[in-house]
Order: sequence, then C-alpha cells, then structure tokens
Amino acid sequence: MRDCDPGDLDPHAVAGLFKSYLRELPSPILTPGLTPMFDAYAKRIQGSAPPSILTLAEIDIHEKHQPDELDELLAQLPDANWFLLSEIGQSLTRYS
Repeated sequence: MRDCDPGDLDPHAVAGLFKSYLRELPSPILTPGLTPMFDAYAKRIQGSAPPSILTLAEIDIHEKHQPDELDELLAQLPDANWFLLSEIGQSLTRYS
C-alpha cells in the first residue's frame, strides 16, 4: 500500500466510510448513560444548535465554558471511547 495524500481522496467517499465505521461500532462513543449529559452540555454551549460529536469537537475550550466541566464528562468515558473520541477530534482539526 502506498502513502496517500488526503487531497487525492473524494471527500464524500471518505465521509461515507467514516459514518459507516461509526455506525458499526459495537457501542456508541458517547455511552448511553452519558449522552444526556453531553447533550445538555452542548446545548448550553451552542444555544439551540443540535448537539453532536462534531459540535463537541469544535468547542473552543478556552473561551466558551469552564474547562473542568467538559473534562469531568470526558473522564467518565471508558478509556477506549475517550481515546477514539480524542483521535477523531485530532483528525477533524488536522484535516479541516
């Protein structure tokens, strides 16, 4: 397999593959028990915008909230979920 530049890829195909990957996970990244807390947090930060993982990834933690609040929520995630969410956020930042 050769190295691939992200500019060589069809963004719609990549997004579709990524969404399929997320749908096929054995459990949601934001666990069912924590989802209402993440939703409430995102609603407070974004106003009326519907919350999502992308919303959480786009939050400027230094300007719009108390950093400890999100940190406390993230600390409650299982380690595997936390690491996956972290990698997704880093990838979105890198390629956006």
